[in-house]
Amino acid sequence: MSGGLRRLVVVVVLGLVAASCGVKGDDSAGNANKKKATPTTVSGPSLSIVSPANGTSVKGNVVALDLSASGIRIVKADGDTTGASGHYHVFVDKPPVAAGTVIEKAAGIIHSADDPLRVTGLRAGKHTLTVVLGDGTHKRIGTAQAKVDVTIEGPALDATAPATVAAGQPLSIDVAVDGVQLAKADGDPTG
Repeated sequence: MSGGLRRLVVVVVLGLVAASCGVKGDDSAGNANKKKATPTTVSGPSLSIVSPANGTSVKGNVVALDLSASGIRIVKADGDTTGASGHYHVFVDKPPVAAGTVIEKAAGIIHSADDPLRVTGLRAGKHTLTVVLGDGTHKRIGTAQAKVDVTIEGPALDATAPATVAAGQPLSIDVAVDGVQLAKADGDPTG
């Protein structure tokens, strides 16, 4: 091999070694070609809705949410406040509370460790279901949330009653139906 060819091979090999090691040559712009590293920040567990897909139409009035969470162990509310474990909270047609806020037990908020999580009693029409994570004392963990819009086709039935009734007092149950007609037990739909 001639001296010129040998020098060319050495220069090419050194260039390949420098490139594989991430070494860049200096240019007239100084550091203009250096890329800044983008820091990765992990702010807690992640959460997603596997199904149903956004915009799904559902027959009946029950939606089964198949959920996926990482960075947290899903358990029933057990008082743990470390953030290592928690459970799901579904906000039906309402925005979720801010991170660090206690999630109340109220209409339109479901607390559960179930997966799939069944959302029942939905009226016919469009609904937004937003899922967040809460710790063992129902305080929202982090900012992770997953949201899906579904359309309930019906038929739908929703019945509500007071949480408590004094002994001997009448119990009042409110019933709302969509897509069906209620009838007396004898089959007479006129009442």
